[in-house]
Amino acid sequence: QCTYWADLRYHQLTGFWVPWGGNAWEWAAGASASGWNVSSSPHVPSIIVLQPGVQGAGGFGHVAVVERINSDGTVYTSNWNWYGNGGGWATWSSWDFTPGPGVSFVWR
Repeated sequence: QCTYWADLRYHQLTGFWVPWGGNAWEWAAGASASGWNVSSSPHVPSIIVLQPGVQGAGGFGHVAVVERINSDGTVYTSNWNWYGNGGGWATWSSWDFTPGPGVSFVWR
């Protein structure tokens, strides 16, 4: 699941575990309720939260870890269960997402 990967990778980068659960689309609210930063602007490292249907996210939304901000403003992310860029079920992949409507970034 994308949520498991995002929690694990974010912990690898920062030492912090995500203290909330739920589907990907619920993660921005979980972060806010837990006192984490939530923003529409990208941050490195952070967890990007995509609402259902945004930039190809499925019905549960999608989360990934922002590894860098590209010069064009997109964000390079590491993902699990993302179907772009040769990814897929139970597969790691990288993907560039664009900040915008239905996209949040959370970090501590």
